[in-house]
Amino acid sequence: QGVTVLPSPTSTAEELRTGHMGQAGRLPGPRRKRRGPSSWLQGTPWTGLARAGTLAAVFNVAAGVYSDPCEDYSGSRTDFVNHTLFTEVLRENVRPGTIAGVDAMLVDYANIRKDASKLTAYQLQLCDVDLDSLSLAARVALLCNAYNAIMIAIIVGYDPDESVVELSSRIPEGGIWTALLGTVAGRKVSLDDLEHVMIRGGLSREADVQGLVHAGVVCGSLSCPDIQTEAFEADTLRSQLIAATRRWLGNPTKNPGPRDGALVVSKIFDWYAGDFVSSAGSVVEYARMYSTWQLEDNMPVRYEPYNWALNSINSTGAWSGCPRGGLSLSLAALVILSLRS
Repeated sequence: QGVTVLPSPTSTAEELRTGHMGQAGRLPGPRRKRRGPSSWLQGTPWTGLARAGTLAAVFNVAAGVYSDPCEDYSGSRTDFVNHTLFTEVLRENVRPGTIAGVDAMLVDYANIRKDASKLTAYQLQLCDVDLDSLSLAARVALLCNAYNAIMIAIIVGYDPDESVVELSSRIPEGGIWTALLGTVAGRKVSLDDLEHVMIRGGLSREADVQGLVHAGVVCGSLSCPDIQTEAFEADTLRSQLIAATRRWLGNPTKNPGPRDGALVVSKIFDWYAGDFVSSAGSVVEYARMYSTWQLEDNMPVRYEPYNWALNSINSTGAWSGCPRGGLSLSLAALVILSLRS
């Protein structure tokens, strides 16, 4: 989420600022001819299959190895994705903790790596889903889940030492944010595609969750909004995102709140200010809507340094490219530019 502070190849600087990009939830151009999930997996009771360990021998993941599971399976398009399987992955592997002074929901990537069958089975449902058949809320829920699942799979596969940002130098296809590492709805997609084109590109506004979606897309770092312990669902999407936003703003280690006459919040409110202004009129008003803070209308806004260290239960909270206290936006931009070049 916050990592992509620079325009991606698919987004202009103005588009990133405002979040107005293309048709809602769709990538430009024709669908790519590709293979989807295997027909023998279609209609399978996913939870029982994964729990029984049927997939374990196929989908175990070795550290330092990542592949898109959709590349190896063929099947037909589907208009149904069971998000319960992803909820199981999250509930089994996410728990609260404090690292480097940051209170966060931490992920046990090592445990997922031992048996990635449920995560892989969930990804296979995304391979050839028919997004056009889904409601706006169902589309947003699916794309937020897809981003988080693919991010987790990337970390599980590549096994970064300290931060997801370091992976940009190890991915031959491009940077961590721009490489086409996942597949959704029959298309190879990057994390940038999912967040900035398919979610923020008009869809979040149409679904009336612009701004709120930033609490639902997690970039695998300590200062990101917390990964939730349940997948997003169409029927409860808005309430889930509001609850996630309230928890995020209510965490003083990520959003300190009013301090010395100013509002101090996550750097995400700086990087994507346009989304919050479009949603509420100003960053201050947005914070007032979803927090218990008493805020003055025109109070200045300051931004908390960002910690890009991995949101892993085994994280040290330090990254050699990013000191414990985080780094400024200008320094972050230089780091990301160097990694993307």
